[in-house]
Amino acid sequence: SDLLGVSEVADTKEERAMEAIKANIDNYVDEHATTKDALAKAIHISRSSFYDKLKGKRPWMLEEVINLAAFMGCSVNDLLTVPESATATA
Repeated sequence: SDLLGVSEVADTKEERAMEAIKANIDNYVDEHATTKDALAKAIHISRSSFYDKLKGKRPWMLEEVINLAAFMGCSVNDLLTVPESATATA
């Protein structure tokens, strides 16, 4: 067991990042009249892999996050930050 709780902190940060990516993707899809399928295609991953990542079943690779941010026209930091609209409703 991890006496310092380091793994719990890492899990929390990873979960927060996954939540942020999902919320930002949802906002992008709504605001740009596009689909999640189109985003998957744009960053060159399969539809099933993309949806598994959104559900937290598979981790995002750094290259995918970089490509997704570039396609969405935002910084990686913005992509990894939960939007205010998501925190207000949480």
